[in-house]
Amino acid sequence: MESPRLRKAVVPIAGLGTRMFPFTGAVAKAFLPLVDARRGHVVPFLHALLLAILNDPLSSIDQVAIVLSPAQRPMIESYFAGDAEALWAPYAAKSEAHAAAVAELAVIGSKMVLIDQPVPRGFGDAVLAAADFVAPDEYFLLCLGDHFYTSSSSTSCLAQLLAAFAAAPGPMTSVGLTPLRTAPVSGVLVAAPDAVLDATRAFDLADMLEKPSVELAASCAAIPDSLAISPPPAELSILCNFGMDILPVDVFDKLARQGQTASGECELRVGQLDILRERGTRGVLIAGDRHDTGLPHDYAASFV
Repeated sequence: MESPRLRKAVVPIAGLGTRMFPFTGAVAKAFLPLVDARRGHVVPFLHALLLAILNDPLSSIDQVAIVLSPAQRPMIESYFAGDAEALWAPYAAKSEAHAAAVAELAVIGSKMVLIDQPVPRGFGDAVLAAADFVAPDEYFLLCLGDHFYTSSSSTSCLAQLLAAFAAAPGPMTSVGLTPLRTAPVSGVLVAAPDAVLDATRAFDLADMLEKPSVELAASCAAIPDSLAISPPPAELSILCNFGMDILPVDVFDKLARQGQTASGECELRVGQLDILRERGTRGVLIAGDRHDTGLPHDYAASFV
């Protein structure tokens, strides 16, 4: 039987970016500038994220859905214009580097699909908006639209997740380490009691806890010794979601049936937990760091 191929990615960006206000009152959070000193470029964050998804050597993604608010659409349509090479011709004429950047914009724009989320009803609702974008029986890559990743290995953080999926296809979530004290603001993951890291640093998960108390996380989410994480974290830590997931298409049915929770939102983690209980989910311990560009200090750390 042929292994499933990841062809589609979904990137929700409809959030208001309230923690970066007042800047985000004028410019969408996805268009916060990212300085890439290695290439000598300044690009919107969304540009850098899409480039990483489409150009990673291990990626087979050929189309990305951007789930956005209607107010964000004009800016994104203008920047990633289908006729970018004509629109940005004055810049392309400046140098070969400018011409290459314009060509890059055109390629990214040709692989984008824009999907409106008219009313923000939670992250799960944003994912559900992309239900018609993913074909039946497919898996898809889900990336947070406000996270930037730096790898501490020879392969990118995304490539580490893709390598694990290629080795053993199935529902997967990227995993990082976070201090126990941050549990109330984290998506906490619980490893199976005897979980071990395989060659791709993947392991079995037993549960997911969304923003639990420190006491609950300490009692339920201790990292088992069998994972043998090296080097061990300097501070008492737990496993947390790293911001990238590979999900089966049936997550959409679970989100649709869920409706809104008591908080008034549709929560992705509820759908993911249903999948974990029915068919299992593996975590992939990522060698690297994540930076939430919705937080001023993390955003500053994303400048490369």
